Amino acid sequence: MRSLIYVASYPRSGNTFLRALLANFYSKAENPLTPKEIAFFGAGEKHEAIWRAATGLDAHERTIEIEWAARETYMSQVRDTPGAGPIYLKTHTLNGVVFGRPGFFFAPGDKIVYVIRHPLDVLVSAAHFFEIDIEAMAERMLLSGAFNTAGGGYFDVTGSWIENVGGWVTETRCPILLVRYEALATATAAELHRVLDFVGEDASPADCDRAARAAAFEVLKAGHAEHGFDQGPGRDPRHTFFRTGEAGGWRKALPPALIARMTAELGDYMRTFEYDGG
Repeated sequence: MRSLIYVASYPRSGNTFLRALLANFYSKAENPLTPKEIAFFGAGEKHEAIWRAATGLDAHERTIEIEWAARETYMSQVRDTPGAGPIYLKTHTLNGVVFGRPGFFFAPGDKIVYVIRHPLDVLVSAAHFFEIDIEAMAERMLLSGAFNTAGGGYFDVTGSWIENVGGWVTETRCPILLVRYEALATATAAELHRVLDFVGEDASPADCDRAARAAAFEVLKAGHAEHGFDQGPGRDPRHTFFRTGEAGGWRKALPPALIARMTAELGDYMRTFEYDGG
């Protein structure tokens, strides 16, 4: 049974960017990987064959309660994937108890890399991604137990932004590394090296520089335009995914009243991670 490296985050916080960097690092290729190749790096929580084996049901037959009850079986089958070394597992799921059951079952050797981003930038990006207005996305970020679904199944129980961040960064059952999106975007190679060092991977500065060039935002955006990008069940692969990658764009995109409200609601956590709202 293989160990897991959880690449965890609230949606639209930089999870895909980090996995693009990791995929390009491990590929050792001179040319950037295509978005499709990046999408197949590691494991996720939407593998239909595993869900069907874990529940005996097709996606359209599964409820959120059924999937949550089968998560331990699902994760065990991911761990049994043939190969050597740990498996990188992408997740947006909150690390907590829902329907009386925990969402994650940590084992010796597991590690967590949690990607955090300014919540007001998350708000702008997520509203665009989910194709809802800013006010509705704000309500979702504040809603306890919030979840997303696609393709008739595949439930992401993200929780509120505070539930998601708090549940992961306070985890003590295995080592955790906090990665700030803002640092990842501005000191990309150095942050990638820090992640690889944390997981025990021998990485040279040259290899990290190569991966950083291959996963630069404009390279990812151009690759998406040419090849599309698998965004999960029910999502059009041509739908814009790599939008701007900008840090601080919320200052121009959000109305002052909403900034004030979100800052008041998330203030303690924003201050903990040195995110301002003014």
